[in-house]
Amino acid sequence: MNVISVRGRLAQDVKVSLTNSGLHLIKGCVADNYGWGKDKEDKVNWVNFTRFLKKEPTQKYLDILRKGTYVVVDGRLETSKREVDGKTYNNMEVIVNNLDIPFPPAGAVNTTSDGSENTSDSTESTDSTTQADLPF
Repeated sequence: MNVISVRGRLAQDVKVSLTNSGLHLIKGCVADNYGWGKDKEDKVNWVNFTRFLKKEPTQKYLDILRKGTYVVVDGRLETSKREVDGKTYNNMEVIVNNLDIPFPPAGAVNTTSDGSENTSDSTESTDSTTQADLPF
């Protein structure tokens, strides 16, 4: 089973394009920090992702997917090879099934696994946990 989940912050604003078949592509990169040992020296994995949508994403949704936004990307891992100047490079990226924004601002838009958008205009939350309360 090819399943991967990556949590981290967007390394840059996402890029949107349209395929020849009419699908909308959202491409981005997640910075996944990790560390180990006594000093817990920070290391970073840079994980590229692509999300295919049948409907054009709203500007409100794209405004949230900016550099630094914390996201959870679930999908399948895909590898490819490319050759540059006679050298072969391996590339891995996540083909997204679900892109979640766990801490969206009030009025933010989130998407479901089928690419449809859910709007949350309420500033009230049933969960009293804030980002500042989390240990990471």
